[in-house]
Amino acid sequence: MRVFPNGFGFAALLVLAIYSAWEWPEIAHGFNDWAGGFLSKFVLLILFFLQGLKMEKKKLFGAFENPLKLLAVQVGIIICPLLIVLIAYSLGFFEAGCLDAFILLAFLPTTISSSVVYTRYAHGDADFALGQSTISNLISPLVVLLVWGCLQEEKLQLIETGGMELVAVVFPKVFLLTLLPCFLGWRLSLHPSVQKGVRSNGGSYLKYFPSVGISCLVFFSMGQVISMEGRETCLECADELLFPLVAGWIILVLLSLVWSRCVERPFERRVAILFCLSQKSLAMGLPMLQILSDGSNASFSYWLIPLVLFHFIQLLFGIPLIGFLRKFV
Repeated sequence: MRVFPNGFGFAALLVLAIYSAWEWPEIAHGFNDWAGGFLSKFVLLILFFLQGLKMEKKKLFGAFENPLKLLAVQVGIIICPLLIVLIAYSLGFFEAGCLDAFILLAFLPTTISSSVVYTRYAHGDADFALGQSTISNLISPLVVLLVWGCLQEEKLQLIETGGMELVAVVFPKVFLLTLLPCFLGWRLSLHPSVQKGVRSNGGSYLKYFPSVGISCLVFFSMGQVISMEGRETCLECADELLFPLVAGWIILVLLSLVWSRCVERPFERRVAILFCLSQKSLAMGLPMLQILSDGSNASFSYWLIPLVLFHFIQLLFGIPLIGFLRKFV
């Protein structure tokens, strides 16, 4: 499943996408509107299809060797950041208006790419990180869907409809754009001819599509936000969120160290758990936001900016953490 982007080349593409959206927001917004959102949905379909096609089943099933430890890691991916958000909110460390965005961020899955790459560079158990992060991404569409329904309860009128609005309107989007293409890709990968094609030189080019595709989504999304909100508003929002997100990530790393020590004894496994618990996936989070909100209103910036900022924070501050952890392995 390591189809999602790998390494710092992806970060460079994201910087280019954000810079382009900053300089030419009208182009990004207008082109996406002209295409009727078709390009965004096409990118989503291909991303999740490739996710299923490239799924590494042996490492995925290897994570089920100890179900209790698997459950502990998956719970930790959600509980650790959620505890930090709720405690920080109760102590008044950030504005009440940011609470829903931070809660949604806490429920997003871990990354597949950077958690595995950082674990490997820190001499941790990269295969263990791959299995855990894969499972986190597989269950995330349903988890994020339920959390979104709770956070948007008033807008979706879940009390009056008994949740039928969520089932009838939102769930089909999640199913058709994430779960179904992922399942079809997995089924197709079982055929020997497809497996041979994926391993061939032609199949190796597939790894470039996610990086380019997600960067396109960032370009369209950020361009739309900047076009609708204005540059000054976006800068003010980023400035307001930067300190809480940096402080939150540092505390999350410390809490993840404690959690990993409680789950595993080998330090290599604890390194893997640390990076799984302290990362949140832009590759999964942005497509989910595209599906759930359709990017059709100004409040899209409320969800998008914290996600993009946190992604760069975890990439940037994760580098010195690698060097620190290597001393103990």
